[in-house]
Amino acid sequence: IVVVHYFSYYCHLCAEYAPAMRAWFAKLPQDVQLVQVAVPIKDQRGRFPDSAAYVALDRMRKTAALDPLIYDLINRGQTGFADALTMRAWLAKNGVTEAELDAEMKGFGYAIALQSSRMWGAAFMNSSATLIPQVAIDGRYLVRYAEYSGGRSAAEQERVFAKHLEVMDRLIERVRRER
Repeated sequence: IVVVHYFSYYCHLCAEYAPAMRAWFAKLPQDVQLVQVAVPIKDQRGRFPDSAAYVALDRMRKTAALDPLIYDLINRGQTGFADALTMRAWLAKNGVTEAELDAEMKGFGYAIALQSSRMWGAAFMNSSATLIPQVAIDGRYLVRYAEYSGGRSAAEQERVFAKHLEVMDRLIERVRRER
């Protein structure tokens, strides 16, 4: 069963719910393959530094430590990754050396992973489901797990989010039963 999580570092809802989603991902059953897709956002030169950063950090197994910092950088009124140089400078300040990053980004595995991420992202952007954050379950179900509050209280927002997690769990079970 493939679960695809579509997010962006530039999405404040993705940032808000990232810790809870990481906890949900950690509890996914063994027969569930998680694919994380940082939906590409173009910089001024037509490049995608945020999705490139995610792919590199994921392959380097550094997303758990750096994702919260990246979300904070972008969603707390600071700057984002305006370009690849900005991304590299920020990563260097946060423990990822230029040498480490270059070694990863020049590798064949990185090139394949980045192309795969871009294909997943393009499929998402070309579908009718262009709002993030969302989770696709086995290519059959799409759940937008967080919504703008529309005046709801924080407690109501949490209740709605918990309901979405229950729905995703039930859909995974449904897929498993139908196999």
